[in-house]
Amino acid sequence: MNIYIITNLSSKTISFNGIQRYAFSLINSLKKNLSTSLSVWYTSEIIQIAIFKNYPVYFPFKKIISDSLIHFTCQTFAIPLLWQRSKANVIITVHDIIPCATKEYSSFADHILNNLAMHGLKKAQFIIADSEQTKKDLINLLHIPENKIHVIYLGIDHSYFYPKKVKKQTNRILYVGSESKRKNLASLFKAIAEVKKIIPSVKLIKIGVSQDKKNHEKLVLLAKKLGIEQNIEWKGYVENLVEEYRKAQVFVFPSIYEGFGFPVLEAMACGCPVICSDKSSLPEIAGDAAIYFDGCNYKDLANNIIKVLSDNKVQKTMMTKGVQQAKKFTWEKCAKETQEVYKKVYNEHHN
Repeated sequence: MNIYIITNLSSKTISFNGIQRYAFSLINSLKKNLSTSLSVWYTSEIIQIAIFKNYPVYFPFKKIISDSLIHFTCQTFAIPLLWQRSKANVIITVHDIIPCATKEYSSFADHILNNLAMHGLKKAQFIIADSEQTKKDLINLLHIPENKIHVIYLGIDHSYFYPKKVKKQTNRILYVGSESKRKNLASLFKAIAEVKKIIPSVKLIKIGVSQDKKNHEKLVLLAKKLGIEQNIEWKGYVENLVEEYRKAQVFVFPSIYEGFGFPVLEAMACGCPVICSDKSSLPEIAGDAAIYFDGCNYKDLANNIIKVLSDNKVQKTMMTKGVQQAKKFTWEKCAKETQEVYKKVYNEHHN
């Protein structure tokens, strides 16, 4: 059995997004334990049409030995399956189908290409989903048979994300992520305004590239309207994210839709208490180690923030639980379960 992994990584990739981190970590873990042949192909080398970025429209299936498995590491690579036939069996990892579930698209072209990719998914022999939430969406929204989908949770790098004794910065709240509408930062800002009435020195550190200029402008105006512009520190990319997690007294993730939710586990692994919404995949990832709030109820969120900031006992309990919860998610486990899927698909189509 020959395995071909298709990824949008390249030798020039310096900082990873979540999908690239998945591919990088999975490949490294598989190389340590996989007994069969493993080849890694990069989309940037396969197709040179830059306008499509993560949506390749052609794949050189003829170059792949028929007695093989092809593993696309992202759902957006599925478009070629609509008009090309592969002798090798195709497995696709679906991290989320957020555009279908939320109707959020960055552009009209993105809308069209994403819809094509979603139809391409149906042509795959098997699908790996990041969470039960994503599996449920694939069944309910795309009508993909349940027996074609297997959930494999992602991991985090525990040699990088781990707790360390540092002085917590009083009343410091952390958020890591973009500013798209589904991230629900408007509710977080309203909650901060409520918290400020009780804890005037509260500080929100917002880390992450905005990715949505229009929504960023709306959030800046909202902060001014709420009178909390001095309580928010806007940061883009930071070199040492681990230290930010360790210094914060609480990490807040108000998102109302996630396929997985890396930042929640990263914060937990670094010993930072987590408050997140009770929507989509977040409860299955955070387990009983987080405090949850109704994603639309900013007053509920504010009360939870005040509770954590004001009580050292609560903080310590949450830190302990969070570290234990994060330990359940490793790349080694992800790779082992992925290898089992390879064997399952191969055996089903060669017996």
